[in-house]
Amino acid sequence: MDHEKNATQDHWAGVMAEGTVFIILGVLAFTLPIAFSLAFELVLGWIFLAGGTLQLYRTSQNSGAPGAWLMGASSLIAMIFGVMLLFHPLEGLLAVTFIIAIYFLIEGVLKISYAWQIRHYSNGVWVIFSGIVSLVIAAIILLEWPVASMWFIAVMMGLYLFINGMSLLWMASHARSKM
Repeated sequence: MDHEKNATQDHWAGVMAEGTVFIILGVLAFTLPIAFSLAFELVLGWIFLAGGTLQLYRTSQNSGAPGAWLMGASSLIAMIFGVMLLFHPLEGLLAVTFIIAIYFLIEGVLKISYAWQIRHYSNGVWVIFSGIVSLVIAAIILLEWPVASMWFIAVMMGLYLFINGMSLLWMASHARSKM
């Protein structure tokens, strides 16, 4: 614990710079939501393409292994998905946002169901709250879809980056004041 405290104190300026960069990125995500969302979608496309290519190469090295053809098929699907995201970024963004909405919908239902299941053993209020938040997010996306595709990812990433940046600034300021 003392090592972590001293490391933050010793490098407070770097932590503060990192926090500032995160805040700037968060603000950019809020102010340029379409560009930020499309950039995210393109990065996702490259991740699928690179991951599928690497997996296909690794699978080809072990082509005689049991189930290698299944891994090869999985690799090709990832590569195709990556190429589709790269060559059709708007459609990819629509699809990714819709899939996220469905995830939040299912997650919300499952969390509320789980809270109901544990009601006799535990206070599931926070689980219910989390489930309701998931359902609200799903409803916002689905009611605003496809327009939500242009801003949802950017707003969520912007919020994360901004909060992360603020926490780093606070940590660096606190560390600096303890010197």
